[in-house]
Amino acid sequence: MSKGLKNQALLIGHHFSLMRALPKLLNRAGFEVDVITTDVRCDELRSVRRIQYATDSASLISIAANFSYLPFDLFIVCDDEILLELTKSNLSDELKIKLLPICAVDNLSHLGTKIAFSNLLKSSGILTPKFTVANNADELTSTLHNIPYPVLLKNDISAGGAGVFAYFQGDDIAELLRQPLSFPLLIQQRIDGDAIDLSAFYQDGELIHFSYAVMNTFANNQFGPSIIRTYSQLSTVPSEVFEQLRKLGRALGAHGFANITSLRDYRSGKHYLVEADMRPNVWVDYARYLGYDPAQAIRTFFDSGSILGDKQFFQASYPKQLKIPYIYRLTALEILTNRHNVWRFCREFSATEIVGRVIKLLISQHVKPKFSERNWQYIKRACSFVGVG
Repeated sequence: MSKGLKNQALLIGHHFSLMRALPKLLNRAGFEVDVITTDVRCDELRSVRRIQYATDSASLISIAANFSYLPFDLFIVCDDEILLELTKSNLSDELKIKLLPICAVDNLSHLGTKIAFSNLLKSSGILTPKFTVANNADELTSTLHNIPYPVLLKNDISAGGAGVFAYFQGDDIAELLRQPLSFPLLIQQRIDGDAIDLSAFYQDGELIHFSYAVMNTFANNQFGPSIIRTYSQLSTVPSEVFEQLRKLGRALGAHGFANITSLRDYRSGKHYLVEADMRPNVWVDYARYLGYDPAQAIRTFFDSGSILGDKQFFQASYPKQLKIPYIYRLTALEILTNRHNVWRFCREFSATEIVGRVIKLLISQHVKPKFSERNWQYIKRACSFVGVG
């Protein structure tokens, strides 16, 4: 970065919730931020230079293609939908590589598919649960009759915990087949252990930053988005995790944010990598509460090319571990009563945003149920100026 000039970052996505934390993070890293989106709620984003709205996915991709010729230093695809849409688009491979968080054409094959990702881990010598693939209901039934351990069934393309189903020996297979399964289906050994977030930032396949957090509680079910996480300082993380993430970055050709999940086996303590969505998540900026600021790591890389070292020293002015809730997944009562010390972790949210969140939760839980859907839609339109919905 030239002295006196800022780097430029472009966010591309459909969902305000997944972009909310990024502009301030990137500003701290020395970037000016532009946004291309279909979500009008992005008007609420702070610290952005300009926002370009698209009417649908096709126009968003077209705008992104035009912006790709501008001198941006960082392109960030912010959600799974646009990741898949860009991958399957008619754009040239050259443009895809420029916009997507990968280094080369060969890396396109693993984007958005759990089966290809599992195959990549296996071929790269990265520890992952045993798995097989069922292409139809007959193959699934045969496999489940013969497999000796509990498994998870995962639709090849899904996100947010949707399309994941547990199966234990003796369960009713006929009942399972009535679930919304989508073939081909990944059949993955169920590891009895903690779900660990290892979300990272890579450049040119090299590891620049990551966080280590146990997912404690979940929305909807055990496969849904996490509500509370316990973060640990990187000085406490086993060296095998660093090595796994480095191998993963090179295997994926990772070039940007990655939302990575591992399972830490209760008995052996080993970490089994299970997912890596090539985009940031809503927790992207929380490692700073442990003294590992992703913005500083990104700034240092762009200033000097520095990558993450093997040895991470204990940060004496920060806690060794810290339990952190995500405010947008708490109830109104939990926010109002400062449950889980949530107010401590709201630096990026203004008081107006927090109050607005509480009001919206109270309305959706206690007012909306009193009206028919038709009348509620009328009320929403009439009260749109205060953001009711």
